[in-house]
Amino acid sequence: MIADHVISTRLSNLVRVSIPPNNILGTRMARTVYEAIRQLYDLRGFADGLTIYNALMALPCHPHRIQEFVVKWRAGVSRLHECQYPISGHLMIQQFISRLPESVRTILTLSPTLEN
Repeated sequence: MIADHVISTRLSNLVRVSIPPNNILGTRMARTVYEAIRQLYDLRGFADGLTIYNALMALPCHPHRIQEFVVKWRAGVSRLHECQYPISGHLMIQQFISRLPESVRTILTLSPTLEN
């Protein structure tokens, strides 16, 4: 029961309420909590983070499907955070921008100039 408390207090409210109680008293074993989280989010740590990172780096951005690319990119970055994958925010922003079509990158480059 102590392990359940230690694990549960580290979880976000959303994750905590998504884990069902183990029995009628509402107590859970730490192993049950771990398995529930793994089953819900299917993330196991660094190896999964690396797989997600590599998938993001291979994600194409077609000129007429930019919104779809942004949605997939955001989901991938969220999953990286869930895995606690060690990645620089600056690097991820750079990688995101570099995958956008040239016309969009030009607009992003000009935007600070347009403000003046």
